[in-house]
Amino acid sequence: MRTLVLYAAYFCLLQSVRAQTSYTWNGSVSTAWNTPANWTPGGVPAAADNVTIVTGGNNCILAANTSINNITLTSGTLNLGGYTLTAGGTNASFTGGSALNGTLVVAGATTTVFGGGAVTMNCAVTVTSAAITLKNTTFQGVTSLTKTGPTNDASAGNNVFNGALTVTNNGAGVLYLGNGNPDQYNAAATFNNNGGNNLDIAWNSTGNVFNGPVTFNNNPTTNNGIYVSWYSTGTVFNNSLTVSSSGGTGVQ
Repeated sequence: MRTLVLYAAYFCLLQSVRAQTSYTWNGSVSTAWNTPANWTPGGVPAAADNVTIVTGGNNCILAANTSINNITLTSGTLNLGGYTLTAGGTNASFTGGSALNGTLVVAGATTTVFGGGAVTMNCAVTVTSAAITLKNTTFQGVTSLTKTGPTNDASAGNNVFNGALTVTNNGAGVLYLGNGNPDQYNAAATFNNNGGNNLDIAWNSTGNVFNGPVTFNNNPTTNNGIYVSWYSTGTVFNNSLTVSSSGGTGVQ
């Protein structure tokens, strides 16, 4: 009986190890996400699997709401087909290419990176991640970015937000936006600081532009605040400002 139990445990361990596969899109047969031959190795990504999207023979089109582990987009186009793709792993990286036509959810990642080369997110984006950095990325749809971790995350700018934006720092580290290069906000933007450190917006860059209404909410757990256009010049607000602070160093 002991041998049987050990064998069963070993079998379950093997199944667990085999359960996670890293798939790369090749698009050799069609646009269909659910066609095994469109992936290398052959198969269809499941909830425990990692997915990398690159330029293939055909663009990738999602056919249903889908969950995966880690996601990497380096080139090509990921068409969400009007559905929701949820990446629940520790790493989400979007360094080139585009995603469109649906909703992308990054849920509970350790690290989320947008930009490197030019990136276009022509879809709704919701990110909850310990660390978040952004550069050279155009966000066309409604976007929500929530930082939860202890690191200081400096985003290098050159981002354009054409849809409504919500940025929240719930972490113990600083979240910097527009660090070195300016960002452009063309729709309503809300910035919430609820964590144990600062939220720094339009930080150390020239020519940040806010074309939509902007709201700053500072509700920190320690003596911290929201700093706007610190070490920056030429920041322009072309719409209304709403400022609220319940403590800390306020909104400056």
